Amino acid sequence: MAYQAIFAEECARAGVPRQLAIAGVDLVGPVLIKFGTAEQKARYLEPIRLGDHIWTQLFSEPGAGSDLAGVRTRAEKTDTGWRIKGQKVWSSAANSADFGLLLARTGPIDTAA
Repeated sequence: MAYQAIFAEECARAGVPRQLAIAGVDLVGPVLIKFGTAEQKARYLEPIRLGDHIWTQLFSEPGAGSDLAGVRTRAEKTDTGWRIKGQKVWSSAANSADFGLLLARTGPIDTAA
């Protein structure tokens, strides 16, 4: 929670439009601060803070809605990155977003992977 508050304050200080920055400020920024690599932080945090990159959350799915336990989208590691299989719906500001924060399963559907 502290990471979220600090990052939100920095974004407000930079004049980031709140309605376009919610996913980046409230979700992506704090996660990157706590868990991101140095490369990810360097690439994404400053553009989010300045409002140069707009993010959307890619959570909801047909049949599951916003019930994250029902997520069926899969992410499979490949030699060149990740292959995503699934469908997302109701992604607020997706038409304006530069990037998306995607929730996907990397393990079996019946486990919390």
